[in-house]
Amino acid sequence: MKRFLILIVLVLAGCADSQPTSQINKNGTVKVDPESLKQISKQWQQMSEDEKLANQALTAYMTGNYDEALKKYEQAISINENSAIAYFGRGNVYLKQGNTANALSDYDAAIRLKPDLYNAHLSKAQILHESGESQKAIQQFDKVIETDPNFITAYERRGMVYLQLKQPQKAIEDFKTAINLSPNYFPSRVGLGLAYVAINEKQMAIDNFNLAIEQVERQLSNFGDLDPISLKRILKSNPMFGVPYYHRGQFFLQEGETAKADLDFTRANELGYEHK
Repeated sequence: MKRFLILIVLVLAGCADSQPTSQINKNGTVKVDPESLKQISKQWQQMSEDEKLANQALTAYMTGNYDEALKKYEQAISINENSAIAYFGRGNVYLKQGNTANALSDYDAAIRLKPDLYNAHLSKAQILHESGESQKAIQQFDKVIETDPNFITAYERRGMVYLQLKQPQKAIEDFKTAINLSPNYFPSRVGLGLAYVAINEKQMAIDNFNLAIEQVERQLSNFGDLDPISLKRILKSNPMFGVPYYHRGQFFLQEGETAKADLDFTRANELGYEHK
C-alpha cells in the first residue's frame, strides 16, 4: 500500500516522464489506468536506491510528515552525495521547518550539482528577497530567465519582487510575459491585477482579478463532485486557489464595497487561503 501511494505521488508530482491517464474519484482517491501504473512501476524498478528514497521523502513531504521526509532525504544523500534532487528536497523541508540557513545551504548545493534545477534557483531567490536582499533575488531570477526564457514562474516571482520594490511597470512587464507564455497560469493574473492597483488602473485591476478567479473555478471543476472532506484535503495542499478571491476582496474593501469584500474573503477561506 505504501509503495502504491509513492507511485501515485510520482504521477501527481510529475516525476514520471510520461503523462499517465488519471482522475480524482468522488471520495478523493486517485484512479490511474492500469497501463499507466505499469509504466510508473517499471520506472520505479529502474530507479537507484537514492532516487527511491528521494521519492519516499517526497511522499512524506506532500502529506505533511516533514520529520520523515527529512530522514529519507538524509538517507538519500548518505548514499549519493551528488543527488541534487535530494538536496533540493531537503532544503524544502528545512524551509517548512523555519530553518532558512540550512535551506539556503541545500539550495546552493543543489544548484552547484545541477545548475539547470530552476526551482532551486527560485527557492533561493525567495529566501534572499524575504531576508531583505531583493537585488540579489532579482539577479537569481535573471539567471534562470537568461538560461530558459520560457520559465513562467521566474517571471511571475520576479514580478512580485518588483512590485514589492515599488517598481510596478517592471512588474507589469514580467506578469504580461508570464501570461503570454501560459494564459491559464492564474498567479500571473493576480500579480498583474496587483500591479494595476499600484498605478491606480482600477478597471484593469478588477478585470485581471476576475480572469484569475475564472481560471481558478475552471481548475476546481476538474475535481468533479468530491465530498466536502476530500475537497478540503485537496485545497489544504494548495491554498493558492483562494489567493485571487482574497486580493479582489481587498480591492473591494478599498473601494468601500464591504459586502462584496466579505463574500470574497469567505470564498478565499473556503478554498484554504488564510492570509497572515
